[in-house]
Amino acid sequence: MKNSKKVSEPTSEFIIRPVRKIEAFSGEAWPFSNVKPAVYAGLGLLYGKTEKVGDTGALVYSDMEYSVQNVLTGFAFGLFYCMPANTLSTAIYGLSCERLQAIHGDELISVIKENVFKGNTVYIIESGTPFSYLIWGYRNNGEILLGHKFEEGNDEINSALNFENPSEFSSLEGNFEEIILFIPEGEQCSRDYAYREALKNGLRMLTETMPTKEMDFAKVHNGYGQAIYDTWIFQLHQANEEEKEEFYFASPVFPHFIALFENRTHLYKFLKMYHEIKADKNLARAAELCEKLKNIAQNGAQIGFKNDWSDPKVLALSNNERRSMLIDILKESRSLELEIAAYIKDYLDSTEN
Repeated sequence: MKNSKKVSEPTSEFIIRPVRKIEAFSGEAWPFSNVKPAVYAGLGLLYGKTEKVGDTGALVYSDMEYSVQNVLTGFAFGLFYCMPANTLSTAIYGLSCERLQAIHGDELISVIKENVFKGNTVYIIESGTPFSYLIWGYRNNGEILLGHKFEEGNDEINSALNFENPSEFSSLEGNFEEIILFIPEGEQCSRDYAYREALKNGLRMLTETMPTKEMDFAKVHNGYGQAIYDTWIFQLHQANEEEKEEFYFASPVFPHFIALFENRTHLYKFLKMYHEIKADKNLARAAELCEKLKNIAQNGAQIGFKNDWSDPKVLALSNNERRSMLIDILKESRSLELEIAAYIKDYLDSTEN
């Protein structure tokens, strides 16, 4: 199978080969819980647009690129899900994308064949499940699809993307929430422009004070910012007043402390990297505070969940005592986020021109 033959109709089998050799992923597996940033980082590799090159001259499947994509998508500023826009994520690679209405069966196979044969990857998100698929090849006239299956929150699966040895799928069943075509021709923007725009979006998310009429913790991708902390703290206070026996009484306890730790970790890595490029004191200070914030969030996860790395002394406390500790952590986290936002704003204002 090759991706250089040009004929009018799709051949019976075809696969998009990476533009350049790609080194095997060798970083930490845990950061890859957020699927879309992993998909975008993978597309940069497939089309040879990723900047990091290893000693062998091959492109590197980089933890840093994944953190950058968490910032560009908005995951790094949210608590669980990202902002829906993906323009910055594709623009740094010079890619464009097209969203299609949900299709199924033979029509879906036909669309996949037609686009993959043109060199376009197809990304398919299932409805009501944590699964999605990135497809870049097919065999037997589309009876077998070649690509990778992602699962939200599954670190091991999401970090195992391999363009040289794709998985095989005999069919894709179920309802599909979204179908996106990624096209290797598009207007490319500079990294610096994309980073600044992402910080502007993040600044809005971090400082939002007005919640929607009904706070929905399943949709924090809207950027509730400070408002989500208010509701989170309120629910913990309410549980203490009622002396609830069930510690995991509401979704703000699980899984949001883990998400807060993970996403602010990516923000910290990005701010540190961007400071090293710009040598800017505001970015440096924002990175320092963000490192403190991610460590505090990790402490919150240790207080909130029973696992091997939790402090037995903390777990032995009453539910009210533990919830009170979480309230203090949330208050400190909110304060740190406002400080981080202020330094980001100072950087953007001082470099506006």
